[in-house]
This record gives sequence, structure tokens and C-alpha cells, in this order.
Amino acid sequence: MKKKIIIFTNDYKNVINLRYDLINFLKINYKIEVLIIDKIEKKLKNIYSLNKKYKSFNILKDIFLLFQIFFFLKKNKPDLIINFTLKPSIYGAITSSLLGIKSITVVTGLGSIYLNNITKSLYLFFMKFTFYLNSFVIFQNKSDREIFFKYKKKTKIINGSGFNNKKFKFIKKNNYKKNFKFLMVSRLIKDKGIFEYLEAAKNLKKKFNKKMKFYLMSSPDNSIFSFSKKNFLKYGKDVKFLNFSKDSYLKYLRSVDCFVLPSYREGFSKTLLEASSAGKVVLTTNVPGCRDIVINKKTGILCSAKSVKSLIFHMNYVYLLTKSQRSRISLAGSLRVNKKFSCDKINREYLEIIKKLI
Repeated sequence: MKKKIIIFTNDYKNVINLRYDLINFLKINYKIEVLIIDKIEKKLKNIYSLNKKYKSFNILKDIFLLFQIFFFLKKNKPDLIINFTLKPSIYGAITSSLLGIKSITVVTGLGSIYLNNITKSLYLFFMKFTFYLNSFVIFQNKSDREIFFKYKKKTKIINGSGFNNKKFKFIKKNNYKKNFKFLMVSRLIKDKGIFEYLEAAKNLKKKFNKKMKFYLMSSPDNSIFSFSKKNFLKYGKDVKFLNFSKDSYLKYLRSVDCFVLPSYREGFSKTLLEASSAGKVVLTTNVPGCRDIVINKKTGILCSAKSVKSLIFHMNYVYLLTKSQRSRISLAGSLRVNKKFSCDKINREYLEIIKKLI
């Protein structure tokens, strides 16, 4: 009889976009069930919802949520629970510890709460407490682990969630200074560098006019840290805004020349991996979770975070690269991410840890 693992995360989108390949991989050896906090529109086999909001905090509602998680785990009796995202990481660790269930927390990035000076100290306190309760902790980059652990005991760095390298195959497309296209794909939150990208596009559009095109693709995000859509109105002439879907994402990714992510901090950016694999020159910031993917001027370009001036300079730098220079960088980037960060490699690393625990 297969041992049971519960994947615990915030919402259904997180499961589909980031955990799907891992779940299918683990199904070969284990019985996999998924628990999410948020509501789900329709019932799906082995996916359970607690029908609660996860982006807000209310002490009474969250205490009730804790009890829900506790009784769900008690009823379903998993051999292991793997917690992704903030609330599942904290509440999953607490409840599994009380029930004597082994648990893994995966730190997929420190996020907006860590970047906010008001909430940073509280976040660090709760996460350190959480890690103490876990059987094992996985970080996606070295910088994040060094904040919490000086030693490697019961921790490991697994670089990201992997990506489907069969889906994001290398495409040789290299326009040379003709309709040069930039694309940013991101949630609508300031910490992704939305403002910097829009300002840079506005500036470059004035200089190069029809020679450059700028795209921003996203899904609505109701987080308290969201960058309001009203702010986009003044950039409408400079940037084309696109609704995210898997089909449109692939379509535009194949057609652009440079993929931009001016994030303030990442766990390990999946979109950078996908864009690099597909043969795009990637331009991102010199911060944890981005610089771990890109070797500056060899497999992509790094700029300063929170700096419109730096982003403009480096977007212009990418545009002025010769055809052979861009081809060399994009090919090197694709080869690197396919060798080091594909789903197949990442999933095997997860499996090694799981086998040691159960």
C-alpha cells in the first residue's frame, strides 16, 4: 500500500502553475492528496478546499482555520505533509507537529511581508518557530537559507519548482533592431518591479518610438500589496496590457526578444527559467532568486533593483547588442537552465528527501 503525502498550499492556481509536475511525479510512488485554503469552483479528485480566504488575517477566523486543518489531517492521516506558501507553512507545521505527522516546509520566497519593514520582524519570528517544528525545510536559494540557518542541518537548497523543458523548447528568433519586443509576465504587485518596468517603457518609447514594443502580462491580484490597475492608464500608449492564460503566455513568449523581470526579490523565478529555456535574452535584477539563475552578460543580463535608471540603461543595452551577441547569450541561458533546473532534476531531489523521511 502506497504511503500518503498531502501537498498543502494557498490556492488552486498555485497547484496548477507550480506544483502540477511534482504531484504527477510523486504519484508514481505515493498516494497524493492536495489541500488548499482558498475556495475552489468545482470538486476535483484528491483536491480538498477549506473555503477560506488566505490573503487577509483575522485572529478568530484564523484560529478556526487552524482547527479545520488539524481535523482534516487527523481524519486523513498522511505519512507526510509538504507545506508551500505562507499560511500553510505556519499552520501546516503547527498542526502536523501536534499530530505527530512528519512535515516539510518549502520556502518559495520571502515575499512582500519580508520586504515590508513593518511586518518583517514578525514574519521572521513566526517562520523561525515554524522551522523548529518541521522535520525538514527546503529553501529555493542560498540567500534565503542564510537568513534563518547558519548550519545545513535538516535543510537543503532545491533551486525552484523546476519547469517543463519539453514545453519551453529553444526557439531561434532574433529580430535585429526591428520591432524589438520586451515582455514582462508578473503578478500585479509593486515588489515585482511593475512601476520600474512601466516607467522604463515610457522613457524608451519616447526615444525609439516604433522600433520598440512593450508588453505586460498578468492576472488580477487582490493582495494588499497590489499595484492598482488605475495606475496603468497613463501608460496605455506605451505598454500593451495582456490577460494571462497559458496559451497567450506561450504565444507572446515565442514572439518577443527580451524577457524582463525587475523583481525586488524572488524564491527562484519560474518565468525566468521558462523564458531562458525558450531562447529569450532575460533581463532581471541582481537579487536573490534572480541572480541565482542568470550569469551576468553570459546567460542573461542583471540590473539594479528598484532603479528605473538602471533598468532603462540595461534594456537599451540589450537592444544594442549585435545579433550574434544576443544569440550567444540566449543559447547559453537555455543550455544552463535545461541542465540545472528542469522539472525532472528538481523532482528527483524532492524524492530523495521524501524517501529519507517516510
